[in-house]
Amino acid sequence: TTNADLGLMVYNDLKINPGEVRESRLGGFERGGRLENVFSPSVFLADDNTGVGFLPIDDVFVIQSVLSSDLQGWGIGTEKLALAPGTSHTLEWAIYPTGSGDYYDFINTFRTVEGRIATIDGGLGFFTDGPKDRDQIPEREFIEERGLRYGLVHGLAGIADDPSLSIQGVEFIDFPKERQRLKDQVAKIRQAHPDFKILVHIAHSLYCTNDPDRYSDSQVVGTNGEQAIWGVPDAYISNERQEAGWKFWIFYPTPGNKFHDVMMRSVDVLIDEMGLDGGFMDGFFAGYSGRWTYDGRWDGHSADINPATKTISQKLGSVLLLSQPSMIQYCRKIHDKGGTVVANNTVVTRSISNEKYIIHDSESGAGPQLHLAPTATALANPTGVRTMKDVYRNVLENLRWGELFIYYGGQFDYPYRSLASRQFPMTFEEIRGGMVKGPERIVTMNSGVYGWNDDRRLHWIYAFDARGAPLEHNFVTTVDGAGVRSELIFEADQSAVIEPIPVELLSSSPVNLRVSHYTDRSLELDLHGQGKAQLTMLVGDSLSNAYHVSSSGETTTREASEGVLAISLQLAGKSQVSIKPVE
Repeated sequence: TTNADLGLMVYNDLKINPGEVRESRLGGFERGGRLENVFSPSVFLADDNTGVGFLPIDDVFVIQSVLSSDLQGWGIGTEKLALAPGTSHTLEWAIYPTGSGDYYDFINTFRTVEGRIATIDGGLGFFTDGPKDRDQIPEREFIEERGLRYGLVHGLAGIADDPSLSIQGVEFIDFPKERQRLKDQVAKIRQAHPDFKILVHIAHSLYCTNDPDRYSDSQVVGTNGEQAIWGVPDAYISNERQEAGWKFWIFYPTPGNKFHDVMMRSVDVLIDEMGLDGGFMDGFFAGYSGRWTYDGRWDGHSADINPATKTISQKLGSVLLLSQPSMIQYCRKIHDKGGTVVANNTVVTRSISNEKYIIHDSESGAGPQLHLAPTATALANPTGVRTMKDVYRNVLENLRWGELFIYYGGQFDYPYRSLASRQFPMTFEEIRGGMVKGPERIVTMNSGVYGWNDDRRLHWIYAFDARGAPLEHNFVTTVDGAGVRSELIFEADQSAVIEPIPVELLSSSPVNLRVSHYTDRSLELDLHGQGKAQLTMLVGDSLSNAYHVSSSGETTTREASEGVLAISLQLAGKSQVSIKPVE
């Protein structure tokens, strides 16, 4: 025991002969060395027989974690843990062996055990052209071509109140003309597209002002004792305004400080006054210009520790630990008002992950940053999206890391619906290199056999060629006593989306088939099988329950009962079935 603050450097290492390791990952990246400030901190290694992953779990350990791989072994640790006299903290971490030696088996097991699985119910993308050209009202074709449910508005540059200034965070509360401008735009979009959700870019840590002392108890302060600022291109704040002290000053919210209060008030302005549906939260939980503040507020867990003496050099505040309660309260307030939060760049703590309604994405680059998050998407690279093929390549780049795609740039007309428009809804039950799987669909670029356990619905398959254009295919679905499964064999850079449809086939022997056409009231099947079979299709209630059914060269009229159309078949080799409603 001690009456002084106690600094602790804690390491959990696995000793193994480096020559036995065939794969080594830190934070999901195939690399060794040392890694800090990781969004999804984990360590994974595999030999020829098995694999093991280990990772921090509690919030403090996640935020302070140091990952390492060297000749001494593989490990996770913290070099910043501090305790006040009479206090304690439990560092929680876990080890996950994998018999397969597959990194993604480790990740998926952890996500399942921790309950880090959530749903994104529709596509997302920026529909505005840029921060200074953002008054667009999207056309219906723009939305449908991209499969969008959520439209994102760029940061507010050249604002109506003063074109020499720009807004990055919640400082829209200071500028009534800009609020009205955005309110008018939202009203026009609502009139044209009532179900389209509109979110505006908010980098909450940044606040454009010439009076940083207005939130004097909320300043992120560096080791030099000065408040942190975000470096500003002249396009955002004019030179004249910068000389007058206008900057993007960096603040953090924590319960009880002034910036916490202004963030909570901004939600009312955002949703109730301007009519928006939420925010695209840039740098949501990443720490702009540094994750530590030396403003005198201690987070109760962190300190700079002298590695030689193992004593505390200085107590400090983790911007993330201090702000996490406020960020959760802010998100819940938006959610309680029926709004949506997209979190762009997040250190994935357990507490943040428990807020399942948050949509997670990473900034304009694919990778493992969100492998421990309940959802995983990544923004497009806006400078590299100029053609449909560019869009598709970006989608595949994300998919290679088990991430889906958010539109950013590429504001041109799309001649067809690409893979990007078919990704959602998605519940992220399983992610792999080249595949994301949920009960709603499977998005994949990997050849293989696909299906869902205990689900006998047939498969509707969208295939895409190496350019990303829709591809006519001959992928076969097999139905037998083991279930329903489809085999996909791709050439380079081809991909597909598999969706289960409310059609089932029961047969006395295996049947191979292909669904060549499907709507909620019509169906065309190519089948190959023998013996009796029963086809059922959920068609729902309509004014007419009569359907033309063509099979084996004969057309009959059948009636649906309680929204279900049932058809008895006698298969003898190849055959076709067609179902169309009687007009």
